[in-house]
Order: sequence, then structure tokens, then C-alpha cells
Amino acid sequence: MKNLATRRSEAWTEHGRDLYCPHSPDCKPCSTECCAHYNPDTNECIHVEAAQAQVRAAEALERLVTARNEPEDLRIELEVAKEMIRVLEADNHEIRLRNVELARLAGKGA
Repeated sequence: MKNLATRRSEAWTEHGRDLYCPHSPDCKPCSTECCAHYNPDTNECIHVEAAQAQVRAAEALERLVTARNEPEDLRIELEVAKEMIRVLEADNHEIRLRNVELARLAGKGA
């Protein structure tokens, strides 16, 4: 999947329109780097990252459910699912830390 900056640029270049953020008041145009939802480490919106993580988790669960009833297949899929959970927990922790920092900075500006 193309990152946020690329999708935003292509939307403007190819269609003459901007991307809009459903999480901003009045659904304003996406402001990428200036947005509190922008993750500079991945050049992506944290809401897109969360949706992508949900898809990965659902795919891992689907593989687990549809695995043949062979013990080795189930063990492998279970390990994949456990790793996915570890990654999602780490991602969620990073997002929580970023939100706490943003709230702290917003409080200073008030």
C-alpha cells in the first residue's frame, strides 16, 4: 500500500482533489506532517495503521481457523497469531505514548 504522502499527492495530481480526514472537525483536508494523527516514523496516518493492523489480525485468525486439523499446522498458525498480538500490543503502546505526549503539548499551549 502506498503511504499517506504518496496517496495525497496522487489524489491531487490525478484527480485535482485532496484527501480528507474523517477524524478532523468538518472533515478538513489531510494536512499530513502538521496533523496530530500523522506518524512520521511510517509516513502514515495512525488511523490507517490501526485499520491495517486489524486486517492483519483478522487474516491471522482466518488462517488459524482454516488450518487443517494437523497439530503442526495449528501450532504454526498459533505462533503467527501470537506474534501478531505482540506486534499489535507494541503498536498500541506507541500510539498511546504519542497521544499522551500530544495531549501534554496541547495542554501547554492552552
